[in-house]
Amino acid sequence: RQLLLLYIRKTLEGFLQSAKTEAEGLREADTWACYYPARLYHQGKGRSLPPKGLPDLARTGWYVRQAKALWERLSKGELATYDALLKRAMLRDLRVPCSALLVDEAQDLTFCQVRWCEQQAQHAQVCFVGDAAQTIYSFRGAKSTAVASLGTPFASSHAAKGAHAGPVLHRTLTGSFRFDKHVASAANLVLFAKHHSPQTPQGDHGDGGRPPTWVPYRLRGLGSAPGWVTTKSLLDARVWERGARVALICRSNAELVRCALEIMGGGNLFMPSTAD
Repeated sequence: RQLLLLYIRKTLEGFLQSAKTEAEGLREADTWACYYPARLYHQGKGRSLPPKGLPDLARTGWYVRQAKALWERLSKGELATYDALLKRAMLRDLRVPCSALLVDEAQDLTFCQVRWCEQQAQHAQVCFVGDAAQTIYSFRGAKSTAVASLGTPFASSHAAKGAHAGPVLHRTLTGSFRFDKHVASAANLVLFAKHHSPQTPQGDHGDGGRPPTWVPYRLRGLGSAPGWVTTKSLLDARVWERGARVALICRSNAELVRCALEIMGGGNLFMPSTAD
């Protein structure tokens, strides 16, 4: 009984985390709408065998039917889960009042979350930031292909009604100040192996018959660069003493605190102080 309940929950979660509508994702006649291990279980190919006399509930659509009944209650607000709330927002094309939307760690979003954010492009500029090679929440339904497929023919197969169909610009930020060129060189060996492995579809961008799971790239280690970002000449001029506003931007908290303390103390901003 617990196993059957698990298969119902997983079937429902699969729908909630997808970008499909109820008509598309909860069709009883569609055996693919059922949780895949449930299908294997009733075929006798799972880790355990079903009891004798138990019909193939996956083939008859029983799991999808139970998941649909739960969704009806969730869609009415009688029950609530995080995934269900996001699903309702996506299906209703719920608008986020903004002119620009920045979505960080986008590689760990579900198709539902990506489509809801993508829908905001109808009135706002949307920017997804992430690294598909660092997806870690696949157990929660995260799919690196959700973001990596944006702008490719595979995106339309998952698109929801109202999703933005405009041009998608892809930009890379491959320089990191967290490590130097030696660490980057070692990391690039791993990225090279991934690039030329079955994990990367032919053509890199999903035109080889499978949706892209990531866009290949290489790293640059910039860890030896200066710790501050704000222009040195601007800081040397000490324009804030004349009432001007200056944003002090550094690449580490330690550098930020050091610079701020030296500004407050009036010492040399860029040379470590030898005084206590």
